[in-house]
Amino acid sequence: MLPVVSEPQPSALTPALEASVVVPVRNGARTLGRCLNAVLASEGIGEFEVIVVDDGSTDGSTEIASGFPCRLIRCEEGRGPAAARNRGAGEARSSRLVFVDADVFVRPESLARLLAALDSAPAAFGSYDPEPVNENFSTVFYHALSCRSIRDTSEKTPVFYSYCAAIRRDLFLELGGFDTNFARATFEDVELGFRLAERGLFSTHLRDVQVAHAVHYSLLGLARAYYRKSWDLAWLLLSCRSMTFGDQGWTHRKNWAVWASAWGTLSFGPLALWVDPLWALPWMLAVSGFLATSAELYRSMARRRWLYGPLGMLGYLGIHCVATMAMLAALFDWVRGGGRRRRPSKRRTAYRQPIDEPSGPDLEGGRP
Repeated sequence: MLPVVSEPQPSALTPALEASVVVPVRNGARTLGRCLNAVLASEGIGEFEVIVVDDGSTDGSTEIASGFPCRLIRCEEGRGPAAARNRGAGEARSSRLVFVDADVFVRPESLARLLAALDSAPAAFGSYDPEPVNENFSTVFYHALSCRSIRDTSEKTPVFYSYCAAIRRDLFLELGGFDTNFARATFEDVELGFRLAERGLFSTHLRDVQVAHAVHYSLLGLARAYYRKSWDLAWLLLSCRSMTFGDQGWTHRKNWAVWASAWGTLSFGPLALWVDPLWALPWMLAVSGFLATSAELYRSMARRRWLYGPLGMLGYLGIHCVATMAMLAALFDWVRGGGRRRRPSKRRTAYRQPIDEPSGPDLEGGRP
């Protein structure tokens, strides 16, 4: 297991508070105001506090947060969302924590549903609304893959997603919080779920608690994000000795089948053209397997714009190339370090989904 550092230091509890909502933000001015409005409009729960942890923003996020009835914690140096959530949890005064990302918009009943789930589960999280907030190709593509991963996560699961989630504060502090070795928003929450599962505790996935996700990507930003995610996923797989390749989210068995068929498609074709025509048979089998396992993604993309369907298939092949390079690089780094060293993560300009400027090579040619 990866070492856990920067454990959250608990503050005194206020019994009257039903929940402490922790919102980590770094350069999230574009969405923070709407996020906080949605949180504060929550229904079905009593008194709760909102804690905004600003992780060194330079875009006016602190000024936006100052205009809301919330507690604002400023961190001078950005250490990543894991450390920011830990800081907020340490300052929380309720026995129940709710984490909401700054680019997530909850529905009025979302928080109440999450907190109700804690009556019978140690932790709970919601799902993404299947409709993306932004409609450019790269964003729709990312959102479709994310929703697919979430749909592949069972109701009782060893993973934990923190974009909109709840957990008992005492349990979170006992675990030491999120692992701050993950300095980017990648798999710090999933890793926490694995530590819960090692204790025989499983999170509850509330499929019908859906939240909007205001992600916006360019093609270049998307490629960078998947490289970073794949790097951290490789480290997580290599470091969690007790983890199994179950039917859960990113490690769902069908994803490995897609990966194998994607590389068969990319490699057998050139062999058939330049080495021996007999390679055409395994190439056709690989293409058939890739199309069959990717049909759901194709339909999800094509129903928005017909061109998004075939472009999504090409993008999916490209994503597998990026992911493979990142995982091989992480494997090399792990072997070189004897399985004991983790390359420091570079600090990002924003959490989880950076907002890419329209100058990037996006197929839509600009922001909505």
